[in-house]
Amino acid sequence: MIHFMLPMLLLAQDVDEVELPPELTGEFVPKPGFKLYGEYLVWWLRRAYAPPILTAGTAASQGVLGQPGTRVIYGDEWLETRHDDRFIGGRFGAEWMHRSGEFGLEGRAFFLERDSTYKTIKWRTDPLMALSYKDASTGRESSIVISGEDATRGLLSGGFVGYSRVELFGQEINGVVPLRSHGHWKVDALAGARFMQLRDRYHHTATNWETPANQVLTGIIDNYRYHNAFYGGQIGLKGESQWNRVSLQARGAIALGADAQTAKIWGESIVHTPTSRTVTPTGLYVQRANTGTFTNCNFDAVGEVAVNLGFDFTHWLRGYMGYTFLYWADPVRAASQVQRNINFDNQPVTFNGDPFWAQGMNFGFEIHW
Repeated sequence: MIHFMLPMLLLAQDVDEVELPPELTGEFVPKPGFKLYGEYLVWWLRRAYAPPILTAGTAASQGVLGQPGTRVIYGDEWLETRHDDRFIGGRFGAEWMHRSGEFGLEGRAFFLERDSTYKTIKWRTDPLMALSYKDASTGRESSIVISGEDATRGLLSGGFVGYSRVELFGQEINGVVPLRSHGHWKVDALAGARFMQLRDRYHHTATNWETPANQVLTGIIDNYRYHNAFYGGQIGLKGESQWNRVSLQARGAIALGADAQTAKIWGESIVHTPTSRTVTPTGLYVQRANTGTFTNCNFDAVGEVAVNLGFDFTHWLRGYMGYTFLYWADPVRAASQVQRNINFDNQPVTFNGDPFWAQGMNFGFEIHW
């Protein structure tokens, strides 16, 4: 009798008082617990720009820009990196969702390999090569010959090495709040903090012998190191849609904050003879006024969009692949700070920013419980 009357009593109740399980409502229920994931990154970075630095020309032109026969052989371009701008790295993250499904936390961190790139021109007398600059006091283009027939020193056998290096890594932590869910999809809000670092370096060395005696060796060194550290607060959205074992995830975030920037700049000019060695603490582009450690701070922004396609191998293991685009509005690149317009008495220190982006593929695994 009780089994017969129970359905009747349920029908007599107000419909709003009957609490249906989530699987019958079609609601995407946030899963409480933990997630851990690791990814293999294959990204490409935007190159750094260098002004015209090394020229080639004739004895008549002395490698001076604008003179007949002079051409730029290093600089006036976006500097190539060692693997055609490809960088390998990793990204790791963790997420926790409260058992109520109403709030959670996530943390993520990534790093890319450090890339060092060399442009090496071995010692030679032909063609004539020169370091190019403009004299700020006269406004005229000029040069320092490092190989070939110099107008004052005679025939020189010289070489050049240009060096650049870049490092990129970052971290973030966010609060996660579910916004909406329905059927097989959900959308969450993100709010938190992002930290990014870009360490960039540019260095070149030009050396030569006075031939044929090879008694006098000279060298010029200019070295620039710039460190950008971004600190900002960010907001964003992330969403997920699930079809049986297949899932599609997407996220986007923007962070506003400031860059703490540090420049370390130094140079040397060396003259070495059989009887003496003289070292002056200036190069060509690095003079006394811009030698040292300098700091700067400026408002900046970082944005990110990403999408992943995943497959659930088990109820606790997911594999996925995806694409990420990361944009940094105004960091400083070292090679871009080489100033050809040289004031030998008061050479300025610059923090000229340049848009930077990183993009590429990611391949990873996620476990959750």
